Amino acid sequence: MMSKRGFACLIVALLIGADEPKKDETARDVERFQGVWTLLSLENNGESATREALQGRKLIVTRNDSVFIQGDKVYSRSRQKLDATKSPRQVDITQSEGAEKDKVTKGIYVLDGDDLTICYIYPGDGRPTEFKAGKGSGCILLKFRREKR
Repeated sequence: MMSKRGFACLIVALLIGADEPKKDETARDVERFQGVWTLLSLENNGESATREALQGRKLIVTRNDSVFIQGDKVYSRSRQKLDATKSPRQVDITQSEGAEKDKVTKGIYVLDGDDLTICYIYPGDGRPTEFKAGKGSGCILLKFRREKR
């Protein structure tokens, strides 16, 4: 018969072991984030970007670094940290340069094959809980599709 202490140790070991697949899922998502993503749509606080405004905008992800571009123009450089253990999955984006340098933008994401959706709130304004960017929400909703290599 197992002692109370032995039973408690077993439960702790099972709980720690149960967390490993979640960490593995985060590592898989980091790999799945890699590549060039074309921006399909952008909604900012209830306002949708025009087709012309979206033309040529891309997100290029290499490891944990990303560059958001339109043609030759660089809009931002940042680092992202993913957390697939949360529901919805979370992303923290830290700007690497400019006026927002070192500020953290908190968001959520979903990866579905070659489709990536990110919803975030500007630095210091919390984290969204759903993939919506309606008027008054302060959220930005971005939808991307991975470019074929």
